[in-house]
Amino acid sequence: MKPAILLAALLSLPAVAQDSPEAVVREFLAAFNQQNVAQMLAQTNKAVYWNHIKGQKVDTKAETQAEFGAALQDYFESLPGAHADILSMTVSGSYVSILEQVSWTVDGEVNSQCSIGVYELISEKISSIWYYPAHGCEPRDNQMEQVLEVEMPEVQVAH
Repeated sequence: MKPAILLAALLSLPAVAQDSPEAVVREFLAAFNQQNVAQMLAQTNKAVYWNHIKGQKVDTKAETQAEFGAALQDYFESLPGAHADILSMTVSGSYVSILEQVSWTVDGEVNSQCSIGVYELISEKISSIWYYPAHGCEPRDNQMEQVLEVEMPEVQVAH
């Protein structure tokens, strides 16, 4: 009888969502694409640091959800329609690094830039973000794709 009581007690506890660091960052960027600041902030801790790397210096743009939310609002006002695509993602423990391409339209012309971002998660929420300087997105190297297809035929290379 005791195991049945223990099982019933465990089943009555609320489920604890255990989102992977990758899932949290993907949810964060999906909210970015909807320009939903509230949903973006829901993926962060109350103390969230938004940092930009410039050479050997780190410029901290925000240290709280309120500061981060205000900075995001300003960003979306300056670039309405901004959309982020994850080109690559690597997860290592509580860190997620991405190569992202952000696109936006100005006067009917599509613009884009790439940047490397590193997210640190604590308690399944984003606690720090570091972004490296934006740069032009490199076109894919077709020769490298052909080498990968020949050397590793099981790998599917997206175009």
